[in-house]
Amino acid sequence: IAPEANFKETKTCPRCDLQVAEFENMNLNLADLFGAKCTATRFDLANMQGAVLERAVLRAASFKKTYLEEANFKHARLQDADFEGAHLVNTNFEQANLTGANMNEAILIGANFSGAIWIDGEQCMPGSVGLCRK
Repeated sequence: IAPEANFKETKTCPRCDLQVAEFENMNLNLADLFGAKCTATRFDLANMQGAVLERAVLRAASFKKTYLEEANFKHARLQDADFEGAHLVNTNFEQANLTGANMNEAILIGANFSGAIWIDGEQCMPGSVGLCRK
């Protein structure tokens, strides 16, 4: 079974290759994508509450209006990712690389940016919650 079809069924695909895949408008609550390669993958309008995306490669991935409350992006590579209008309440971006990411209209309440590389390429200070403090 192809990784994309398997992931849609099981919501688990650690370290797998899901590049340029489409998961728009899906219920991916508690999905496990630890270390997965998801470059240019589309998750727009999906429910990804509590999803594990730690150490995932998500360059140019799209999360427009995606529900990502309590999702874990620790150490993820999110260069040029699109989080426009995303719900990022209590989401963990600790040590993630967000260079060039779009955060327009995203809800960032409680989001942890400690040690993350911010949109402008500068590192966020430890304790950066809700916004990146440099």
